[in-house]
Order: sequence, then C-alpha cells, then structure tokens
Amino acid sequence: MDEMSKKIKRVQPLIRTKQAHLDQESVALENIRSQKRQVMSELKKFERLYIKEIEKLNVERQSSSRDQLPLLEANVDQYKSIWYDKLRKLQELEQREKSQLHQVLIAKTELDSMTTLEERYVKQRLVTEQLKEQGTLDEAALRRFSQRVS
Repeated sequence: MDEMSKKIKRVQPLIRTKQAHLDQESVALENIRSQKRQVMSELKKFERLYIKEIEKLNVERQSSSRDQLPLLEANVDQYKSIWYDKLRKLQELEQREKSQLHQVLIAKTELDSMTTLEERYVKQRLVTEQLKEQGTLDEAALRRFSQRVS
C-alpha cells in the first residue's frame, strides 16, 4: 500500500466522525426550531386570548354593572404575564438557534475541509499511479526500440 492510500485510509474515519458530528448538530438545530415553532404557536394563542380579554374588560368598563371588573382585570393580567413569558422563551430560543446554527456551520466547514483533503489525496494518488504507468510504458517502449535497433 503506497503512502497516499495510507493517508486516504487515515482521513476516512475522520470524515465519518465529522459527518456524525454535523448530523448531531443538525438534529439539535432542528429540535430548537421545533421548540421555537411550538412556542410561537403558544405565543399567538395567548396574544389572542389577551386581546379578547381586553375587549371583554373594555365592554365591562363601559357597562353600568361592573361586577366582573376585578375578575376580568385579573384574567388580563394573567394572559399578559403568560404572553410575556412565551415572548421571553421565544427570544431565548432564537438566541439558542443562532448559536446552534453557528455550530452547524463550523461542523460543516470541518467536514468540508476533511473531504477536500481526501479528494486531494485521491488526486495525488491518481497522478502518482499515472506517472508510474507512464514510466512503465516508456520503459517497455525503450526495450522494444532497443531490440529493433540491435
């Protein structure tokens, strides 16, 4: 086994490792994005509930009977609090997504560099094999020529 084949053999496990790392980082990114979609859905839900409770509260304030005013105000405060918590969670997930995307890009770059190195080794091996073959052909042609001359 020649030197280039040994180098290629040493690089291949590294490529598999880098690919596995990229896959793990990509799965983590997709999990974060899935959580983000869920939190966005909940955020919109509580935003609608908050707006609906504000509308009820405004109707109650304009009516002559304000019996349910404290209850409606408590509901508004509760939905507002939940909505705000979901908003903070969404912002946190967006930050995690940004960070994880950076990790995916780093893993992709590392994999690409290993793949490029392997391709370079394969090309070098091919060139070396072609040079050896050309040398063998040249030698055979010289032998035939020298046999004809003598």
